[in-house]
Amino acid sequence: MFLSQAHCVSQWGHEFRKDYKDLSVLKHNFPMVPLMALTATATKRVAADVLSILGMKIDSNRTASFSTSFNRPNLR
Repeated sequence: MFLSQAHCVSQWGHEFRKDYKDLSVLKHNFPMVPLMALTATATKRVAADVLSILGMKIDSNRTASFSTSFNRPNLR
């Protein structure tokens, strides 16, 4: 399952969408189906909230988290 705009899952993120919180049911019902949540705008607080809401555990050997700075000098 692929979720773009993952920040919408969190009430702390902009564009919060209440129905997105229900996506955790999919991870619960289909635990072996891969889940990828992407966003370019989440703060650390929002990212942690998204992981919690979606039932993704970073301490798992099956979950990875990648982040980088918002500062991208190559973009104009």
